This record gives sequence, C-alpha cells and structure tokens, in this order.
Amino acid sequence: WHKGVERWLPLYQARMMYHFDHRYNSVKVNPQNVHNPYIDEAVTELQHSDSSFYPDHQYYVRDSFV
Repeated sequence: WHKGVERWLPLYQARMMYHFDHRYNSVKVNPQNVHNPYIDEAVTELQHSDSSFYPDHQYYVRDSFV
C-alpha cells in the first residue's frame, strides 16, 4: 500500500499464523462489536489452495520499520 511516497507493508499477527502456515486466518471487521471489531476468520480450503490468496490484515507498518 502506498501513501504519497511512503510504502506500507501488511503486519502479520500471531492469530493469523499456525505452525508452518502463514495463511491460517484472515482478519474480518465486525462493526457491531465496539470493544474488539476485528475478529478471526478461518481461511477456506479453496482460498488456501490458491497461491495468489493473501489473508486480510488489520494493521500496516512503514517499510522503513521492517
């Protein structure tokens, strides 16, 4: 993602990964939940078998921090 000249990269959280699997969960927004609107969403077998699939993220960080 780009904002002006800055480049931002997705931040993988622990809840998105499992042993040797970086596409275990996605993050879904539930606007009805005031305290924690971001919930885990399991990745389907079809999504998991698609090599171009990337899970949804909650946060992004500047590439200069990486």
